Amino acid sequence: MSTDCATAEARVVGWTTAGVRVALAATGGCGRCAARGGCGARWLLRRSDDRRELEIDTEQRPAIGQTVTLALSRTSLVRASVLVYGLPLWLALGATLAVNVQSPDHWSLPLVFIAGLALGGVVLRRHLRRRAETYRPTLVL
Repeated sequence: MSTDCATAEARVVGWTTAGVRVALAATGGCGRCAARGGCGARWLLRRSDDRRELEIDTEQRPAIGQTVTLALSRTSLVRASVLVYGLPLWLALGATLAVNVQSPDHWSLPLVFIAGLALGGVVLRRHLRRRAETYRPTLVL
């Protein structure tokens, strides 16, 4: 397996016409997440017991219940992270700066920031719908 991919373990729960349906269990996060001064992601994951299911397009037909590995290229993972976190934030900051230059100390700056976040979310959603295949993991047995 290539080192330029991020991987995750999943269990096959069914088949679809184009491939398989797999279930990803919520993990406890990395070692830093579990540390006292860490990010705290393990607390969020502990509260959500539901599993995440994905449909993976593949010609392989692993048995139901079999554990498989999913891979996603690191460039796709980094690009998705930058889009999800950066795009709404930069649009919100840009809109707030534009209003602030036009009329400093205006009461609507917090509203403009929130509207920029919402606009960023809409733009992000449209982009991800158009390019969904770029951010889909592949099945590696």
